Amino acid sequence: MNVVVSHLDERRKKVERYRRRCLEVVYHELVGMDVTAAALEHRSRAQDAENRAHIVALQAQSLDHRLRISHARGGKEPLLWIVDAVLGAINSRRLGIPEHYEALIVTLFPEEMTPDSQGLGLKDERL
Repeated sequence: MNVVVSHLDERRKKVERYRRRCLEVVYHELVGMDVTAAALEHRSRAQDAENRAHIVALQAQSLDHRLRISHARGGKEPLLWIVDAVLGAINSRRLGIPEHYEALIVTLFPEEMTPDSQGLGLKDERL
């Protein structure tokens, strides 16, 4: 199963805000599925620390305190490669090459957009 969350907005330099919005939706989805541990790809020490601070802030606002995140290097954790494959399939579909996405569609749950995202979400496109 793959949980896919995206954010569509005007292209801007501050993409970290959008990443946090997507992660917030993912965290709530994971908690709803009784998942208590999530691995994120390591980026930099500062960015990993921002991820941890973000989840602590969300837990202070009502997110289940049992959810814990860890960071792993993408090259050393093969399960993180799945994320790249799924996103590649989604992007290929948006470029007019739907075959890879169609092969994965049964594994995608849910296909969500962040609350302040502009445009149609993946879920909306299939209706």
